[in-house]
Amino acid sequence: MRAGEAFDLIIRIENTGTDDAKSIRATVDLPFSGSREAFVGTVEPDNDAPAVFLLNAGEEGTYEYTLTIEYTDDWGMHTAEQSLMMAVSDTEGPGLAAVAIVLVLAAAVVLFLVLRRRTGSE
Repeated sequence: MRAGEAFDLIIRIENTGTDDAKSIRATVDLPFSGSREAFVGTVEPDNDAPAVFLLNAGEEGTYEYTLTIEYTDDWGMHTAEQSLMMAVSDTEGPGLAAVAIVLVLAAAVVLFLVLRRRTGSE
């Protein structure tokens, strides 16, 4: 993603336990503006659900951040943390325009070879 760009960060939260995980709340401590907290609700055992964060990318760089998940089950309230990393670029990647140019060039080469074979075999 590019610096200053709005983006959706989607993190899948999986319940690997044997009880329903209830009142799941996920937070990220990224230094970006936007919603850094997501309420997931309940996830049954062996299922997962998305935690969606609507953010605006900060300056270019690599950001280490912590995902914190709080939930309750039959045994009480729990907190789990996971260290993660995100890269923000200052320049645009190849994007759709570059892909389109490559596809047009590839089609032109194929067309050239097909026409060359047809005229060479006559």
